[in-house]
Amino acid sequence: FTKKYCLRIIYEAERYAIVSGGWKNDRHTKYPTYDIDVRKIYSIENFIYNVTYSSIIPQIAEKFNLEKEYLGVSELFIVKYCKEGQTKLIEHTDSCDFSFIIPLNKDYVGGGTKFKFLNDIIDPDIGNCTIFCGQHRHKGIEIKSGERYILTGFLIYGWHKCL
Repeated sequence: FTKKYCLRIIYEAERYAIVSGGWKNDRHTKYPTYDIDVRKIYSIENFIYNVTYSSIIPQIAEKFNLEKEYLGVSELFIVKYCKEGQTKLIEHTDSCDFSFIIPLNKDYVGGGTKFKFLNDIIDPDIGNCTIFCGQHRHKGIEIKSGERYILTGFLIYGWHKCL
C-alpha cells in the first residue's frame, strides 16, 4: 500500500470507531487485540480485499509453492496499539495457515513483531507486507509512546477452491 492509502485506512478505522463505540477487544478469545474487522468499514473493505486477492495471495502461493485458488481470507482486521488500550501482544500462534501484517504508520516508539525463531524485531516501512506461516510463534512488541496501527490478515489453505 502507498503511505497515502495507509493513512486513509487509519482515518476510516478511527472514523468507524467513533460511530461504533470505540476499538473493541472481544473478537478473539485466546489472544485479543483492539481491532476492527475490515468488513465493517465499507469505504475501504473492497479495496483491501482486492489487494489481498490480487497481490498478497499470489505472493504467498509463489513463496510457499501453493495453488493460489486454494488460498482464501479467514479474517482481515486493523489493530490499534496505544497506551490507553493495548500496548503489546503476548507470544502466540494465529488461528490460520498463513498470516500477514502491514504497518500503516510509524508514529510510535517501540513496536514491531518478534518471531520466536528470529533474533531481530520485524518492523518494515509503512505499507510493506510481512508474510509468514500462521503457526510460527510471534508477539507484538510493546510500544513505548504513540499509536501503532497494522492491517492483519489470516488466510486459510483449503482442500477446495476458495472463491
